[in-house]
Amino acid sequence: MMDRRIKTISGLFGLLSTVLFCVWPQTSVATELAASDNSIVNTGKYVYLRRCAVCHGESAKGDGVYGPLLTVEPTDLTSLLARNDGKFPFDRVLETISGSELLPAHGARDMPIWGQEFAMEAELLGVDAKTLARARVLEIMAYLADIQEQ
Repeated sequence: MMDRRIKTISGLFGLLSTVLFCVWPQTSVATELAASDNSIVNTGKYVYLRRCAVCHGESAKGDGVYGPLLTVEPTDLTSLLARNDGKFPFDRVLETISGSELLPAHGARDMPIWGQEFAMEAELLGVDAKTLARARVLEIMAYLADIQEQ
């Protein structure tokens, strides 16, 4: 049963990536993502750029356009390893992105700022909202782990 779900989710992301590249072929980000051979990091970068970069910046260094408007300065997400003795803080990042840890800049605990978007996306795709939200969080985490500076 679990293998079937994983295959379904994997296929769904493959289909979604194909659709995104057909709809969004002219941008340099799309070209860069298409050249990537790591699909979860690839998808994670896309999700990050669409959901997180406005505050954390395209470079993930906390320099997003909305940063100056926030009461809490956005974190430099490229230095997570450096600030945690060379270990990626998986649990902390998971809790922060998923909304299980309350962060004033990310909205209320029960509704992360992007929660409604994931729910609408799930409805359009005909998949379970919680499953899609978990997948999106893990994709973002894979991308963040990939861009760490030592």
